[in-house]
Amino acid sequence: AVKAVYGVTDITTAISAGYDPHYLGTNNPALKGIGTTAGQACSKLYSCSGASGDLTQATAASMPLLLVKNSTDANYWYGSGVTGTYCSTPNAAANQITGDIEIIGKKIKIKDYSGTYAIASKGDQASNRGWVLRSAAGTLVFIFSQNGSSGIAASASVSLTTAGYTADTSYFFKVTRVSSSGLVQFYGSSDGTTYTQIGANVTAITGAMFNSTGQVCVGTWNNDSNDFLGNIG
Repeated sequence: AVKAVYGVTDITTAISAGYDPHYLGTNNPALKGIGTTAGQACSKLYSCSGASGDLTQATAASMPLLLVKNSTDANYWYGSGVTGTYCSTPNAAANQITGDIEIIGKKIKIKDYSGTYAIASKGDQASNRGWVLRSAAGTLVFIFSQNGSSGIAASASVSLTTAGYTADTSYFFKVTRVSSSGLVQFYGSSDGTTYTQIGANVTAITGAMFNSTGQVCVGTWNNDSNDFLGNIG
């Protein structure tokens, strides 16, 4: 595609001709995602490497088009912590769960444990509140609603650090809730196969959760809160 844009027959000539932000990325907001013409090329190919690489941005307007792929964390979504950066899927009958629930976060790499970061959620925080699984100051928390407006919080009895989980390292995390007993349990795993409970059993209010019709989000709560910083994949 790059060769076609620049009207050349080999990739070396194409790369030397210029760098199109649609394919190779740029941290210039004015060029972000505009299209595929030579007139929209940028003069520098930005670095994907390391925590200080150019693809680590601080504003939504400069979010990268490409992310580095490696053997450890291949095929992941990167949460920048910037408001409004998340993934979502529309509401459907299949995700309107009100009874027993199990939520699994695959390859969760929380950049640091100082903030509050939503891993997954459903609904907003006003009148259509469903649930959210998040990390708050390094502790897993499951919050759900029974009336759509007020939240009931169940927190793991120990922090992730205490349980042996290091920040900026990939793990599988999950939470389960039994509607009839109110039992909430948190788990962690390094391979997604063998899970170990994090802390003790937590007892929350019994009964059904609110039947939220909100979208299911990854990396945010209410589309703009607790935005995730790290990798989910």
